[in-house]
Amino acid sequence: MAAEASLDPGDVVLLYSDGLIERRGSDPDRDLARLLRAAESYARDGIPPGDEALDAYVRDLVRHLTGPYPADDSTILAFRIIGGENGGR
Repeated sequence: MAAEASLDPGDVVLLYSDGLIERRGSDPDRDLARLLRAAESYARDGIPPGDEALDAYVRDLVRHLTGPYPADDSTILAFRIIGGENGGR
């Protein structure tokens, strides 16, 4: 399935593997909802500019979702849209 979304400067995009959210015997929709709630909760006050703030956001999110002993391997890629059509001016 293909989809399009418009992104604005400052928007954060998360790409992840199923190992980050899926749990054995759990409902995939419930697992996804848990990710969405956590992502929103950790970004509630905004994610400050800069690589370190985005990295801290992702680390906190992963720690919340997997706990101290992850049961599966997982991957997450996060990036932030910067600038605009005029180079951020």
